[in-house]
Amino acid sequence: MKYIIFLCSIFMLFFACSESEEPYYIKLSDNILKPFSQKIQKKYFLRPLGGGGGFMDSVNKIYLAFTSSQAPTLDQCRKEYVEMVAELLSLYNHNEEIRPYLGNYPFKAENVNILILYSTNPKLDIPDRVYSVNMHFGEISFHMADIDSMDPKYYIRETFEEAYFKVYGKEWKP
Repeated sequence: MKYIIFLCSIFMLFFACSESEEPYYIKLSDNILKPFSQKIQKKYFLRPLGGGGGFMDSVNKIYLAFTSSQAPTLDQCRKEYVEMVAELLSLYNHNEEIRPYLGNYPFKAENVNILILYSTNPKLDIPDRVYSVNMHFGEISFHMADIDSMDPKYYIRETFEEAYFKVYGKEWKP
């Protein structure tokens, strides 16, 4: 867990805004991200840690980080995470104003990274409990143990498309 918090801190520092004027496409992206973040904060009881993106000459990647006092099961976490990613992708792909600035269209799961850190309360005895969830290059990692280890046995990994199929029983189509 300390490793994840450290990475999140570096991530926020790396993507801190500069004092110069933001390009138009970053403002467009913010106009999508801010209401989206507010909506999922209320819907899923998440607290924001920050956000940013890969914005070198276009919108290439979106990063968001949250914490939660909840301790979801794997199935609950997968459903909520898939809903969040699918909605965010839809917002970007259906926004005609930002479309020319997307690094690729349609925007895909590989373009999104949402990190959620859940409660580490050891008194909560919940089978299949998720401690954190994150996605890199379209692969979701569910961290299933409250220890500071990168050992693969503590992670369940699946592509966004696999998770989407498990939740909705149909293929993901952007």
